[in-house]
Amino acid sequence: MRRLTTILMCGVMLHFAARARAELANGIRAVVSDALITDYQVKSTAGHAIDLLKLRYANRPDEFQKQAAETLQNALEQLVERQLIIHDFKTAGYNFPETIIDEVVQGEIRRLYGDRMTMVKSLQAEGMTLEKMRRQIREQYIVRALLEKNVSSALIISPHKIETYYRAHQDEFKVEDRVKLRMIVLDRNAAPMAEGRKNLAREILAKIKEGAAFPEMASVYSTGSQRSQGGDWGWARRGELFKGLSEIAFALPPGKPSRVIGYSGQAKDYWICQYDEAGQPTPARHFTTDPDTKKEQLVEEGVFDGPAAVTNAPPADVFYLLLVEENVPAHISPLNEVRDEIEKTLLTEERARLQKKWVEKLKNKTFVRYF
Repeated sequence: MRRLTTILMCGVMLHFAARARAELANGIRAVVSDALITDYQVKSTAGHAIDLLKLRYANRPDEFQKQAAETLQNALEQLVERQLIIHDFKTAGYNFPETIIDEVVQGEIRRLYGDRMTMVKSLQAEGMTLEKMRRQIREQYIVRALLEKNVSSALIISPHKIETYYRAHQDEFKVEDRVKLRMIVLDRNAAPMAEGRKNLAREILAKIKEGAAFPEMASVYSTGSQRSQGGDWGWARRGELFKGLSEIAFALPPGKPSRVIGYSGQAKDYWICQYDEAGQPTPARHFTTDPDTKKEQLVEEGVFDGPAAVTNAPPADVFYLLLVEENVPAHISPLNEVRDEIEKTLLTEERARLQKKWVEKLKNKTFVRYF
């Protein structure tokens, strides 16, 4: 009897091998029990992701080929997994009323097409039939139902796991220091000459010190994009501002406006300084962006061109006034604020682990062959 079983199994494997070889020219990528997975199915499943990769790696063909190959392999594994689950449904004796599928189909018709007539025309234009659509929806329902039964229903994340994860991943919950910032920007649109812009900034600062509201002054004078919001930049982290501005902003006490700030240059190579009450510049600071690390660095200090100039620092071109309304120092978020986030992370990890374990179990009892 054992010999007969062995002969029969060999016969089945030889049958599928011969069938697959005969159809290999048509692009057979895998066989799962009696279901064939074609190259066309794999490419259709991965199509959108491949299109995104083409855009992302347009100038890096070698990297595109590598990423595309991984994406196609992942698509193949998804299709194999899908067929394994459908095969398990057939062989394990599961059953459910077909009326459920009818209800799902009707819901999809309403959601996607509005009415049945529009659906029929749309399916015909796509080369699809109602029966094929129904079969696809049926299989999707089966896969979701068995994943729920064998994977999702077994998911349990205890408070202890959440607390352990929190203690072991403190770096993930670090919050950088932040400031709630308002800014008045005075560029060429504020006054044609740089000296005029500097004097205007000094006049605005004097009004603010006399009691004028900073948001009101920003709405009237600022040429920045936040003018209509009273110069409101919202909450800003250190890395979201130029390093030169960031150092000034994070040193300001809440509610006190900065001195007049002068800026010249461009994003990756600029000078910045503050002016005293007499309008004289303090030592200017020169920042550049390191081409390797992409981080800003201070490269020199000096004085803007003028009677007391000691360097070739260029004269300021754009002027700023800053106001910090609130600041929040760097800290680690407390557990009660990130508990839900941690639970979602652990659920995702546990779901992936259980799903992989279940699929491997299905593979061990099902005929699967790749080509």
